[in-house]
Amino acid sequence: MNLAQEVFKDMVNYTHSVVAENRRLDIEKVRALADGSTVLGAMALEQGLIDRLGDWYDVKDYLGELIGSPIEVCW
Repeated sequence: MNLAQEVFKDMVNYTHSVVAENRRLDIEKVRALADGSTVLGAMALEQGLIDRLGDWYDVKDYLGELIGSPIEVCW
């Protein structure tokens, strides 16, 4: 394995560990899910990768709830 491959592998492993920690998932489950395939919303919710399904307005409402004030979007 060359240096670039080692660096990339380390980055992938780090990302897996961050996802596992922040989503409170077993690291082996994260590695199994991280196979390069697409995960649609319902499956991501079922697997614990996301908190909710929704649209743009749902996201604004959710973030407003988290921070305790309305969200202003700046384009």
